Amino acid sequence: MTITYPRAMPAGCQATDTMRMIRSEAASMLSSGATQAIQLAPPRWRCDYTTKPLSMAERRPWRAWLDSLNGAMRTFLGHSPLQIWPGAYPGGFAGMNRASGGAFDGTAQASAVTATGIAIIGLPAGFVLGAGDMLGLVQNGKYGLYRILEAVVGAGNGTASVSLSPAVNTSLFSVGATVNFAKPVCEMILDPATAPDASAELSRKPVTFTGIQRLY
Repeated sequence: MTITYPRAMPAGCQATDTMRMIRSEAASMLSSGATQAIQLAPPRWRCDYTTKPLSMAERRPWRAWLDSLNGAMRTFLGHSPLQIWPGAYPGGFAGMNRASGGAFDGTAQASAVTATGIAIIGLPAGFVLGAGDMLGLVQNGKYGLYRILEAVVGAGNGTASVSLSPAVNTSLFSVGATVNFAKPVCEMILDPATAPDASAELSRKPVTFTGIQRLY
């Protein structure tokens, strides 16, 4: 059987923290009193994951999954277990329909893309997005994860515009990209600075690991 990457995470994972953005920046004070700051590298997402306490047998599939990633050499699709849905829809989108017709499954399309945000079509009428909600962009096998910066209520025709962080890479994502509100993901590797723990001890214990976003 051929394994394809990025791999989906096994079911049942929790998080010890929300997705948090790691920034690489430097600042210096000038003799004039002014402060200068520069970005050394694009920001990326990081998340600490843990499962519930598992038996030795229950940990085996997790050990196999972690081994398949070959340390930090292979990738997986990481999401925030604490932010699977927008805050206004904690139970998901069952029974919701797009303004244009048809069931809404949590995905829409980008009708405009800039570095600071996107315009969206294909939403339910009056779709509610809160500051701090997350969405994903998917296009041509690339995945981006973004936090919504200001609350928005979509129009009656199923459109909305949102401001996002971090900056959208417009060389990867453009008009027609899939916009995902249902368990949005980014492509991640195992953080090489934190060894995963899926040991074969007899006692019940959780599996723990840390993912860090892979930038394209």
